[in-house]
Amino acid sequence: MKSIHELPSLDGYVEGEMARRNIPGISVGIACGTREVTARYYGCSNVEHDCRTKAETVYKIGSISKQFVATGVLVLVQNGLVHLDDPISCYLLGIPSAWSGITVRHLLSHTSGLQRESPGFDPYVPRPNHEIVAAAYPLRLLFRPGDNWRYSNLGYSVLAELIEKMSGIAFDKFIRQSVFTPAGLSATRTCSIADIVRGRSASYLDQSGRLTNAGDFLSVRASGAFTSNINDLLRWDTVLRANTVLSAESRAAMESPAALNDGTLVPYGLGWELASINGRRLVHHGGTLWCFRAEFARYVDDELAVVVLANHMNANAREMALTIAGFVKRELVAPPDVLVGLIERGRSNLDETAGRTVPRMLSPEQ
Repeated sequence: MKSIHELPSLDGYVEGEMARRNIPGISVGIACGTREVTARYYGCSNVEHDCRTKAETVYKIGSISKQFVATGVLVLVQNGLVHLDDPISCYLLGIPSAWSGITVRHLLSHTSGLQRESPGFDPYVPRPNHEIVAAAYPLRLLFRPGDNWRYSNLGYSVLAELIEKMSGIAFDKFIRQSVFTPAGLSATRTCSIADIVRGRSASYLDQSGRLTNAGDFLSVRASGAFTSNINDLLRWDTVLRANTVLSAESRAAMESPAALNDGTLVPYGLGWELASINGRRLVHHGGTLWCFRAEFARYVDDELAVVVLANHMNANAREMALTIAGFVKRELVAPPDVLVGLIERGRSNLDETAGRTVPRMLSPEQ
């Protein structure tokens, strides 16, 4: 394994991607167990104010947030307040009868049959989480719980509701108290456009070849609720491996593929995507929230973690993270077909707000 402090190809690769895709700012973090940790910062976090990216630069991490919601649920499991294979009707009153077969594990692993989104979510209209969940009650299930796998942001809104019911406090407050604080994640917090967030990065897109501000949303789902930075995410990898916030049993559950009713294993655990690169386990997740792009890749057999955070919709954080892992260790160079498959899977899991439509504050003429 090459020393991560001596990767002559890293800077050239990242800077080349930034130039090719017109990306203002990227942060990259690499950790090899507890032996070596490095973080590098490129370009601008805020173009208008000429703010360079740095260690404190905070990005929206989109669906990487799912692992933190999952951790909050597993903390409740460790405390004996929730059981993974209980129907959610044990904890949530008033849910539709069609949801009676959905277990906590189904929600965490996207095997519940719930639709991808709730019609009650609008990124420009702040609404309580319970209203977003209730708005989805009339929707039909896509399949019988456990029969198939379909990515569902709605499922993580239901998990947030479960956390609130069983803890007695707001889900994000519970996760802050039970996950972020004991893990020492001081920069990881709930997205907010009102709060003063030190080191906050802006985000950008291209319109007719011109770099423009991407704007912001007034509300986000529980499935993409948090912001973070490179230092915190690398620390989180260390915390997971130390089995401190989560027990070894809980972490093993998170990192094991879910089984469908017929015994088929799916490439998703509890809040983490799962893959294999040349026989080595990859536990990872992407994140997209409008024009932010993120990838958190943990090669658990190699004790290697790579994090890429970017502030432009054209950034392919997943491709970059997997490519950088190959710079560190030749055995982790992904075969072209595997790399393409993982990139395509990441695209299919994009949040609905990840860049398919132009925000209302940006008209096509701007």
